[in-house]
Amino acid sequence: MWTSLQRGDAVTLNRHGVRCHQGTIDERTDDGQMIWVIDGLGDRRLFHIEDDYELLITDVAYAS
Repeated sequence: MWTSLQRGDAVTLNRHGVRCHQGTIDERTDDGQMIWVIDGLGDRRLFHIEDDYELLITDVAYAS
């Protein structure tokens, strides 16, 4: 579950070893099943825990 993620956390999402998306957490459901990530261009995207992404928390912010 993604329950430990907080708004503003910088993340990278990989699938099968390939970086697919990076940005900052905009919102998270209370149960940690879904997160919304905003990239450096301001695009907001929804991810579900079962979407088969590996999520890495980084120390670089990608969006304001």
